[in-house]
Amino acid sequence: MKNADISRKFLEKNIDRFISIRHKLHMSPELAFEEKQTSAFISNYLNDIGLKVSTGIGGTGLVATLSGGNAPTIGLRADMDALPIREKNNFSHASHVDGKMHACGHDGHITILLALAELLVREKSRPGDVHFYFQPAEEIGSGAQSMLEDNVLKRFPCDKMIGFHNWPQLPLGVISVRHGVQMSAFQSLEVDLLCGGGHAAMPENCPDIFSAMSDFLNHTSSSLKELTSENAPVSFSFTRVRGGTAINLIPTKISLEASFRYSSSDQFSIAAEIVNKIQSKISLSHSVNIESRWIERFSPLTNDEAVTSRLINSLSGVSNLIYKETKIPSMVSDDFGYFAEQIPSCYFWIGSGQKDTNLHADNFDFNDEILKIAPVVLHNFVMSSGS
Repeated sequence: MKNADISRKFLEKNIDRFISIRHKLHMSPELAFEEKQTSAFISNYLNDIGLKVSTGIGGTGLVATLSGGNAPTIGLRADMDALPIREKNNFSHASHVDGKMHACGHDGHITILLALAELLVREKSRPGDVHFYFQPAEEIGSGAQSMLEDNVLKRFPCDKMIGFHNWPQLPLGVISVRHGVQMSAFQSLEVDLLCGGGHAAMPENCPDIFSAMSDFLNHTSSSLKELTSENAPVSFSFTRVRGGTAINLIPTKISLEASFRYSSSDQFSIAAEIVNKIQSKISLSHSVNIESRWIERFSPLTNDEAVTSRLINSLSGVSNLIYKETKIPSMVSDDFGYFAEQIPSCYFWIGSGQKDTNLHADNFDFNDEILKIAPVVLHNFVMSSGS
């Protein structure tokens, strides 16, 4: 019997149980680095089916290990954290925690790996060892680094690593991946405009800090957006403005924040140079001081050529799965990129066919049909890794 047939038969028999697990996780969302109940649930589940589990890695993270043969060790990662969003769904498995919900499908990602682990336990032989990495705090871009700082890859080394995410805009059953950059890097730009301030009735006696702000906003936004190209897009958006304390005072400080997402390090180097030039020019022309700083939020998520080709090849001949090449990098980011910097990796999207909603929306819910698909993809990859 083919690997895909084995996994499908197992899922058909157990799908209701896994859907119930996913719904239980959805009802009890926990934010970044607060995933204590989630981690305990995963740990107990995997212990019960015979895996060796290590907890408290990088805070609330955990790793479960399933022994196999002498083939290369595979690492599989799922994120665990929820978002600070009040859920608007009213179905029976909606969030029981006010102001928190699984609006990105991490409850589904966890369940996919639990199903896969149980499926692999039932195999009489496995090509190599498998590590299941359950990561906290993906939503704030800190969980992967936290686990790496806790030496997760030294304590639980692997030869190649797989990450994945449900993708509402893709049809159900489509697996989308590309060689090279799959998801963008993300840097935030913080800017302070400073002057002596003044009385609102006498604006002529102080620098026009709002005109300086307007020029900075317009010139920076238009210049950085020009860095995009057909195969290497960028995205730049100002997201926050703060300033002023009273109606009759011209403020001494206005602070701006912006999001810059890009596909290559060259684009960031050019962007930083552009911001410095605009900053100097506007500071001089408006007689205001301008201070800026970049903060890295996510590194680019770059797929390894060999591991990606291996994943694509493992999809061939599997019915009801459609491979679709990701044409250009997504401007969405995922901190799996930090793992991919250390270990040859592949990160792919699983279509959920939910064009009427979006990730991070207050009406989002993971499509349980994916639970019939994703474990098949991962099982096929793991079981073919020794061939």
